[in-house]
Amino acid sequence: MERSKDKIIVLKGKDSGTDAMLKIYQGCTEIIEVYEEEEICSLLREYGGQIKMIVADAGRAEQETGKFLERLRESGYREDYPVIGVAVEESNLIRVLKNEADTDPLTKLYNRRAFKRLVQKELEKEPVKAAFGIVDIDDFKVLNDKFGHKFGDEILFQLSKQLRECLGKDVLAGRFGGDEFVLFWTNLESRQDERVIMEEAEHICGVMRQEFMGIRITGSLGIACFPYDGETYDELFRLADKALYLAKDRGKDRFVIYGRELV
Repeated sequence: MERSKDKIIVLKGKDSGTDAMLKIYQGCTEIIEVYEEEEICSLLREYGGQIKMIVADAGRAEQETGKFLERLRESGYREDYPVIGVAVEESNLIRVLKNEADTDPLTKLYNRRAFKRLVQKELEKEPVKAAFGIVDIDDFKVLNDKFGHKFGDEILFQLSKQLRECLGKDVLAGRFGGDEFVLFWTNLESRQDERVIMEEAEHICGVMRQEFMGIRITGSLGIACFPYDGETYDELFRLADKALYLAKDRGKDRFVIYGRELV
């Protein structure tokens, strides 16, 4: 059975279209155009998690749109459907859509699809040396179950913010899903750059050591190097994942580089 497409709800004005969105999302997303806010509430109830985004197109008055979106947030829809964009000009609409298409709404890191696309683009460059990392919050499920999803989301938000701040411009960062983050270091010149990766890994593990509401948080990290360990995105992910689980087995709150300890 074919998977149902994600949906974008467009709050339309009188004289504008959705060509910009259709070009960006063609083939993977259904655009639903509405003129009244009551229709949006009905669609949210009907389609639930299939709704990816709510936007206002260029023909909608800015003041009217702002008031409507504020009413949605007050009704709790922002919590369930966090990607709500406002665009009063077509150029802004394109910018909003491109950004939201690539970004995880909670952490503001690249989402899984965008991260994979960008990594594969880097791997196509010749010559290139790079490293792939997977970061996992230790015992996150236990914390989430014990203290609730809002507590878990706050941990994800705060840790991702600090990761963004500590990583250099040559590092891609994404949220793979749940409590897993993915990293990709580019522009590594030689095997000697493993020292740089080790320093980065130690720093990341340090960033993951946090305390929220008296609860100690730690993270584990697994790394695989290109081209020494693997030559494709899938190979690097698989080997970094193996290294991650070795870090977990050794007591968590640490990192493992695949080529150094797993062959």
